[in-house]
Amino acid sequence: MPRELLADYPLSAARYDEMLEAPLTPRAHWRPMFEQLAAASAAQMKERIQAVQRQVRENGVSYNVYADPEGADRPWELDVLPLIIPPDEWRGIAAAVAQRAQLLDLILGDIYGAQALLRDGLLPATLVYGHALGVQVVRALSERYELPDGIEILEGGISGMELLDALSGREYIIVCDAIRSDARPGS
Repeated sequence: MPRELLADYPLSAARYDEMLEAPLTPRAHWRPMFEQLAAASAAQMKERIQAVQRQVRENGVSYNVYADPEGADRPWELDVLPLIIPPDEWRGIAAAVAQRAQLLDLILGDIYGAQALLRDGLLPATLVYGHALGVQVVRALSERYELPDGIEILEGGISGMELLDALSGREYIIVCDAIRSDARPGS
């Protein structure tokens, strides 16, 4: 592997380095990536970087810094080098994410259902009802309107993962989302 790929890379003993185990020495799970990088010319690497930037721009992948007075969309800054996670580390991360998703699903199920967490004081009511969040919208729409059989109002939560089971087998779905407006979630 050409040493010039790592010549200017700042290695510090003060922090854990995901990529290198010692100066100029990639960790085992990074070696295949470095072999691929070493096989590419500088012109090919530049072309790949430009292609990624062009795809981000053409597909409108952007974010907005809401504290910015101009509020302008900015292209997503995508690193051309991935974060490579070895299988043993990934298993721990995957288990933790699955555990958190299961907990979130149970909490949301209770908030939209029996509300035992609220009733028993385990979850402050102000956390749920103190803002214009989806739970209020779902409750208000459900109380104000009589919906035909087979039609239900669902709140998608922050990530929308809560909707995955509900979407299965649906013929039609209407999604209302305030994410690209100045409105607060659930308004």
